[in-house]
Amino acid sequence: MILLPSTGYALRALAVLPTDGSYKQAREVAEQLGIPGPFLSKVLKILAKGGFLTSMRGPQGGYCLAKPAHRITVFDVIERMQGTGVLSGCIMGLSVCPWQAQVCALVPVWNEIKDHLRQATAAVTVQDLRRGGMDPGWIPVSRLRPGPRPGPTMDEEP
Repeated sequence: MILLPSTGYALRALAVLPTDGSYKQAREVAEQLGIPGPFLSKVLKILAKGGFLTSMRGPQGGYCLAKPAHRITVFDVIERMQGTGVLSGCIMGLSVCPWQAQVCALVPVWNEIKDHLRQATAAVTVQDLRRGGMDPGWIPVSRLRPGPRPGPTMDEEP
């Protein structure tokens, strides 16, 4: 899964927007983060329509979080910005798999990767991003399977 620039901008903006009921204008956020203003405005509108932000017009207006930062997960934002099927489907990008799952060697591995990505992004919240990182135990080790199995290096024969 590759995050689109709009998704990265959305996550960065959510991490700096007010949670205290005050509002911050899109222009201010864009300047603070070094993001193109018009593009960020579109991103913020998408987030507002998705219920992540509250917006208010006028000179004192702008955007603020619509719900607590600890209730907004990275996975929720990715789905809003990239669609609900972002972690489903064929690794090759095909809308319909021309092969049976048992024939395609990528299916079991890709499904495992998608599960890990789902778990990891659902475990991280905007509150974690606001703190500048995650607590050491931000994702329970028990939820993850062991890492990749050691294999031959590029210089070794399989």
